[in-house]
Amino acid sequence: MNPRCLVLLLVVLVLSLAACDSGGSANDPDPPAESPLTFRTISFALSDGQRVSAEQGKLTVPENRALPNGNTIQLGLVRFKSTASNPGPPIIYLTGGPGGSGVEEAHYLYVELFRDLLAVADVIALDQRGTGSASPNLDCNRFVELPPEVLGSREALIQAFDEPSRACTQFWEGRGVDLQAYNTNENADDVEALRRALAVETISLLGISYGTHLALTFARRHPERLHRMVLAGVEGPNHTLKLPGTLQQQLEQIDQLAQADPAVDAVIPDFLGLLEDLLAQLEAQPVTVQVADPQTGQQVEVVVTKFMLQFLVSQNMGFARDVSTVPALLYPLSQGDYADVAQAILAFRGIPHPSAMTFMMDCSSGASDERLARIDREAEETLLGDVLNLPFPAVCEAWGDPDLGPAFRAPANVEAPTLLVSGTLDGRTPVSNGEEILQGLPNGIHLILENGGHDTIDDWFTIPAYKDAVVTFFSGNPLSITHITLPFSFVIPETN
Repeated sequence: MNPRCLVLLLVVLVLSLAACDSGGSANDPDPPAESPLTFRTISFALSDGQRVSAEQGKLTVPENRALPNGNTIQLGLVRFKSTASNPGPPIIYLTGGPGGSGVEEAHYLYVELFRDLLAVADVIALDQRGTGSASPNLDCNRFVELPPEVLGSREALIQAFDEPSRACTQFWEGRGVDLQAYNTNENADDVEALRRALAVETISLLGISYGTHLALTFARRHPERLHRMVLAGVEGPNHTLKLPGTLQQQLEQIDQLAQADPAVDAVIPDFLGLLEDLLAQLEAQPVTVQVADPQTGQQVEVVVTKFMLQFLVSQNMGFARDVSTVPALLYPLSQGDYADVAQAILAFRGIPHPSAMTFMMDCSSGASDERLARIDREAEETLLGDVLNLPFPAVCEAWGDPDLGPAFRAPANVEAPTLLVSGTLDGRTPVSNGEEILQGLPNGIHLILENGGHDTIDDWFTIPAYKDAVVTFFSGNPLSITHITLPFSFVIPETN
């Protein structure tokens, strides 16, 4: 954070330059008395090695708006100025996670998408509260230890996150951070604070994954300030915890794709049946396997359990590139070879503990009683259960159970034109999420990416037809497509 005297100097400078530097309109019906937003011109490095001129900004906002004299925090952002002679409302990029850095992602998204969007409006990549260049950045600076015995059961996995979570909570609260203020309502009001500081009447939003959850919350809290939205990988107000039935449907889709692939069908004629048999066998009798530890080179013993296999397969369900490897993961098991699975389990031994912002956002969004009951019911009826949600919601007790309540999770109703984008191989934010949200969007369009997964949300922007659709929509022109097919192929299982 800048020294106090430098902050005062910047405030004086920005007040004198705000009219010409904010890029906003003098007709905003409720402009702020003093701008909390400062900019400086920078040379922004792109992923392709080029540099472009941009403006680096800092936005000061209340940490907890329920406390009028409480702490303030800073958000980081980068603004790219429009090339249009008469630009439209600025487009704010809201990344996912929660916990990702919009500014960091701008390094490659500028090349893939932002450059084209500048023909429409200014584009602003925002670091949300607690992330990236924001101050404070709520990194926990810890690792979660996940040795094989931890991944042996759901109880052990949940417990592994408990102590690091409590330690991270204590660390930040000991430094005066009000963790209860890190929720999506406050996050949405930060976006509104940015709009006010820019002195524009409306803004457009480009959200991915959790960024769609945030954008829909902004639309509910500040509907008159929204021009239009593009939401890729849709997470609605009540979608934070995933439905086991969604993963079961994706397993069935993989089964169909495998049957349609002669090379896979030749070695795994019944993908679903194989997975069901393997899980039943491991439930009855876990498999002990000796493998070389890649860190020490020494032989170690790994006991592969049903939960371990559910965990590994669940981790692959959101991402198209990982979905493509699932048959190759299971085939050796059908031959009694568990070495690769044991090595995959060893690879999880130490993972970075997610940001405190991640836990606070997801725990505060929570799930309705009806959805929790549905998750419990579907977990008993599906092959992978609710493993993908873990350690949520159990870990939320360590974070103070900051639930925002039923009103937050009520159905979204948005009048502003909205383009929803979903991938058919996305098990984390499935097509069904978009279809549900579309019911509350009288001016909504749903673009389906066949074979698109959650990992390719950013990669989607490299697809000319998709990028053109996003730019066309933000330009206010009608779309000519609602379906795009992406290439997909399995990793073929190796046979002797």
